[in-house]
Amino acid sequence: MLNDDLLIDLGERLLSKKELKGDLVLIRGQGDGFFFDPVNKMMICVQRGSTCCKVKENYDERGRTLLYDYNSGNAFMASEDELIKLEAN
Repeated sequence: MLNDDLLIDLGERLLSKKELKGDLVLIRGQGDGFFFDPVNKMMICVQRGSTCCKVKENYDERGRTLLYDYNSGNAFMASEDELIKLEAN
């Protein structure tokens, strides 16, 4: 069961032009990766090696993390083992 309230909140933040704040993570690997988009309920292609914002850990029943890609504007879910936390300078 997905947390629809969180998706609504995420959509409201994006529509009101507020910037999402959260830990930055790097998607492990190179090339294309396919991840589930809970907003549109379909798989999307995200470039591995790209930087995303971590919105919520343990988002679904599989324990995947909800991420937001600033470049494409997509929200998607990924396993924690596919992510590398980026440290601030």
